[in-house]
Amino acid sequence: MIFAQAVTTGIPVEIVSRRSMALALAAVVCAVVCLPSLGLCETYGFKDERGAFAPKVTVTVGNREILIKKTNPGDKFTISLTINKRNRPLVSNVTSLKLQWINLQNQAGRPVPFTDRQHYDYRTLTYKEAMTRSLAVKILDESTRDLFTGKEFSDLFSLKIDDREVISSDTFEEKDRTVKLGEGRDLLIDVNKDSIAFTEENFKHGQTIDVVNRSEHSQIMGVELQEKGWFLPKIIHKRDQTTIPQKTWDRFTVDAGSGFSIILVPTQHDLNQLAALDGTEVVIKVWDGNTVRETRRIPIHVSRELIAAVSESASAAPPANRTQRREPQPSPQTRPTETAPRAFACVPSRAKQRRQLQRRGFELHLARGSTSGV
Repeated sequence: MIFAQAVTTGIPVEIVSRRSMALALAAVVCAVVCLPSLGLCETYGFKDERGAFAPKVTVTVGNREILIKKTNPGDKFTISLTINKRNRPLVSNVTSLKLQWINLQNQAGRPVPFTDRQHYDYRTLTYKEAMTRSLAVKILDESTRDLFTGKEFSDLFSLKIDDREVISSDTFEEKDRTVKLGEGRDLLIDVNKDSIAFTEENFKHGQTIDVVNRSEHSQIMGVELQEKGWFLPKIIHKRDQTTIPQKTWDRFTVDAGSGFSIILVPTQHDLNQLAALDGTEVVIKVWDGNTVRETRRIPIHVSRELIAAVSESASAAPPANRTQRREPQPSPQTRPTETAPRAFACVPSRAKQRRQLQRRGFELHLARGSTSGV
């Protein structure tokens, strides 16, 4: 079968056999580990220097637990589990998740909280710990809701090994599959970046992700990214340089041979939102009806130096003027002058005046009579 595939596709037998053996080994390991638990199983790993798939862990999703197990017990690495922020029930019940580590003797330890302070980052919803002396780890759902039931692992978490994004064997096989005209599928999109990083040198100008439709037909695509933390994010059609409205980012049409650019400039004024961007992803999707045919995840990194610089600039800024309410006071010029109370003279009535005049006339008459007698 391998020889027939090599003859049909023109690929050397040695390369085909090597890739087939790697994928077959991953399938066997996944079957041995996952079939007993009757869960959804995937094998995750990297693409090595020779272009072959190198499996690292198998992931089995059950109704109440997720098992992550090494394909090689002797491997030593660090795993990072980031909760899918769009999965609201999972985010709301993160405190109900527990981790149970299994040692090399296949003995399970005591469950510990997923939100352990030493290993869990509340800003990025990421749990990170070295997996050196353990064979596997279980994520346990102890909530009253079935958080894992009917879900794929990518709906719940994203996984990194030694801070590198892993890919599933199915995704690798799909991307590496030889294109046959009239059947299967061709290369859907081409993305110019695998990740983006914001530093002190580039954060004011931002980063641009270019996506090209490599298909011979127009395709419906979509883009997801964290809403907060950006300064006017834009998606622009390359052909006519028109801006795609943000309300249609989930589904928009891209013509064959054309593409679009995602322009991302982080906010410069909100330190918390800037720090929250670290560890998030730009998700690029290719739709086929109501199903997603292909997904590309572009991780976002924010350097610690940039966060420190923004924090220093914010602390060095002068405090905003605070307006104090004061009671209005009249100016000295408009202040009314105080006047002494007005004095009123006592004026006698006319009858009283007449009596006073009569009394004075009588007194004057007496005075004259006395002087005349003498």
